[in-house]
Amino acid sequence: MFERFTEKAIKIIMLAQEEARRLGHNFVGTEFILLGLIGEGTGIGAKTLKSVGVNLKDTRTEVEKIVGRGKGFVAVEIPFTPNAKRQLELSWDEAKQLGCNYIGTEHLLLALIRMEESTGLKVLENLKLDTDIAKIRVIIIRLIGERGAGDVSLHDAVKHAAIKSDQLEMNVNKTLFEGIISALPTDIQPMALNLREVVCDKEEAIQSRWLDQVEQLRREEINLLEQISERMTQSPEERKVAEELRKIRREKEQAIRAQEFDKAASLREKETELSDKLRELKNKSAEKNEPKE
Repeated sequence: MFERFTEKAIKIIMLAQEEARRLGHNFVGTEFILLGLIGEGTGIGAKTLKSVGVNLKDTRTEVEKIVGRGKGFVAVEIPFTPNAKRQLELSWDEAKQLGCNYIGTEHLLLALIRMEESTGLKVLENLKLDTDIAKIRVIIIRLIGERGAGDVSLHDAVKHAAIKSDQLEMNVNKTLFEGIISALPTDIQPMALNLREVVCDKEEAIQSRWLDQVEQLRREEINLLEQISERMTQSPEERKVAEELRKIRREKEQAIRAQEFDKAASLREKETELSDKLRELKNKSAEKNEPKE
């Protein structure tokens, strides 16, 4: 998700981590993201908070009252609390509602004031604000209108333009893929369609930096490519037998899991027959394709 963050929003996360370390805590909660919002100082989030009377000193005091000081040992990687993760997710939701393809400081603050059970919002409620928390949204919308483009810098504008370009390339590739699929034998097309979806999902995962998902989808892609490659070298009769063999094997596995052993034994015999038949067909194809002296 952080690739969608503006430079100022990323700075807020870094400041939040520093605030957590300052109090000796091994977590980053919504209260520390609030301190990061204030500490950043120049974004719409910081300006909004300043306009309603929030300052860093009083907020730090209130945070320490609520969460206290930690044990002092802080790991190199500080995880987010579930509420903090939820705030980051909601910030993207807020950005989309405002028609933005980036997450700025304003979206992080908008997400926070939606989180009724969060420590960060409790800290805000305990501070003496110059207005109701509900009116913070109105102030943010007004500031966005005055700024026009929120917290987006030239660097961010280029980055998000590149993301749009990548998406366009994916759409073009998807269209080309569909043309290729339509030219394949009809019995291979469903597998090729599945491959197309896996490839598109993998590209999206790469852009979003979901590394675990990328690795899983890459394995699926390779497996499907191998299956399609194998079937493309088969004759129509071989493909028909191979598909029937796969179906029988699936049914056999289901029967074994259901402890229907008589059915499984019968399916195993059918599996052997089809395997022998497929082997014979492959041998005939190999003999037919052997170069003549």
